[in-house]
Amino acid sequence: MQANSLHPPNLHTLSKNVIGSVLQQHSRPEHRLHNALGPQLFSMGQQHDPTPQGSTRAPTAKRGRPRIKSGSSRSVRSSPKQPPAKLPYADEMKANIEEYHRQRRRRNQERYRERQRQLVVDLEARKHELQQEIGQLNRKHQVLMLGVPTKDTVWSVAVEYFRVFRCGLLITRGERIVGMDFLKAVMARDLDAGMVLGVDALARNWAVYTQYFRDVQIRLDRLDQVAENSLVATTTTSITITRNSLTKIFPHLMSDDFDYDKEREWSRIAGRLVNQRLVMRGSVHFNWDGTSNRVMGLITQADMVSPLLQLLGNLEDVSRVFRRARINPESNIVPGEYLDQYTLSY
Repeated sequence: MQANSLHPPNLHTLSKNVIGSVLQQHSRPEHRLHNALGPQLFSMGQQHDPTPQGSTRAPTAKRGRPRIKSGSSRSVRSSPKQPPAKLPYADEMKANIEEYHRQRRRRNQERYRERQRQLVVDLEARKHELQQEIGQLNRKHQVLMLGVPTKDTVWSVAVEYFRVFRCGLLITRGERIVGMDFLKAVMARDLDAGMVLGVDALARNWAVYTQYFRDVQIRLDRLDQVAENSLVATTTTSITITRNSLTKIFPHLMSDDFDYDKEREWSRIAGRLVNQRLVMRGSVHFNWDGTSNRVMGLITQADMVSPLLQLLGNLEDVSRVFRRARINPESNIVPGEYLDQYTLSY
């Protein structure tokens, strides 16, 4: 019995019922030709599939690729590209970082300028210290050039006196007063200081003088021996008159207990004195006691009239300045009850 492709050997076992019971698969695009030939030929073609058993058919390039309608494709291409959602946040972070660096640079610049200012202050302070050391060394050099011993002599005491009181007697609360230690070490207890007697009274006058005038500076110009136990020091004293000076030393120039007709004159004099710098030539006379090796007399004077006359222009105004002042024309503090209010603690 011969078989051909149209009549297989087991044709008698294949009935329409058997073939009809097979579920028809959905047609695939690549099998359109088989669908056109009919279900029988499609079934027969599956039995005679030339693909070897166990092998798989290579997928085509078009398989599994979704189709996109032409209308939707055009809408996607025509719509503008939207910016990323995180772009504003990135800009904000960038701005915050720039602001942080800007503030950091500003702080660094402020710290740098502060360091520069502090450096200038330190240099000025060091300069002042060096100037004081130079003055001290010059005075010591002057003593050495004269061949004077450096201990227990009126010469050494005079030089040290101007070193200690070159800026008056500055008193800082809570600190030891070096000037008082020096005075007690070299001055007699019953010291004759001209306007006052005793070391305590001299120190109090020095403190009041330094407090009521600003930027007190006393310079030793030269030393001359006028007797065996006497020295005369030539000095230059510089002070600045302030409103505090007018209130405390020249209160009559600032008070209201005078006639109205004179008010303009007093105001004119006070206005010309305030913030003025006076440079006064003077001297200090040292009297030495060789037995006790202490200073028995210390007479100080500085010509205050000459700079005031140059400043005010006439003797009448100068006399008005000293009329009820608490300082005399020799630049010495005048004792009075007002000094009792000033206590010197040491």
